[in-house]
Amino acid sequence: EANLGDEYVVLHPDIDIFNKNKTPIIYNKDKLMLMESGYYAYKEGDENGCRAITWGLFTVQATGKYVIVTNTHLNFIKDGQESKSLEIMKSQAEELISKINELYGRYSCPVIACGDYNSMESGDTPDAFGDEYGVRAAKDVYDKLAAALTDVKFMQDTDIICADESIAAAPSWDHIFLKGDATADKFFIVDGQAFENVSDHYAIFADFKF
Repeated sequence: EANLGDEYVVLHPDIDIFNKNKTPIIYNKDKLMLMESGYYAYKEGDENGCRAITWGLFTVQATGKYVIVTNTHLNFIKDGQESKSLEIMKSQAEELISKINELYGRYSCPVIACGDYNSMESGDTPDAFGDEYGVRAAKDVYDKLAAALTDVKFMQDTDIICADESIAAAPSWDHIFLKGDATADKFFIVDGQAFENVSDHYAIFADFKF
């Protein structure tokens, strides 16, 4: 928050007076106007402020068009609790899909669904760091999400921009999904050394037109 400057605003940084929302949305207030927003905690999952959905309805000031953005962080497959963990994750994915469908039906505009989904496209293919995860990749959860939403990385005519092609092709925990009438011109994977000491995930971005 100390580095946001005057342009950016954190949406729903606080759950209550004691807890921070660990799945907030940061937006540029000079380009987007916030119209409505909400926070929804999953019925099951870790009680750590992560397992929730933050959403915002925005007006793009340059065009007057509306867009909804959601952010989430699903549970993960815990060693020795694989079956139980997977069922919790599936229930969270179902709640997320339901919330996105509800928002899409209410506002009739594209929904961009960002987050750490803790689920990969494949458990048998090495990720960007060369690790294979098998059942811990929670591929069933990814498949459930990808069946209901569009994974922007795999949209037709989307230009994937990444310094390393093997990283671009590797499965990942983070995804940007889409519901509605929009296209993604570019999908960026930031794979430089700048992130090596920051996170075990590479940052991803997408440029949308709608």
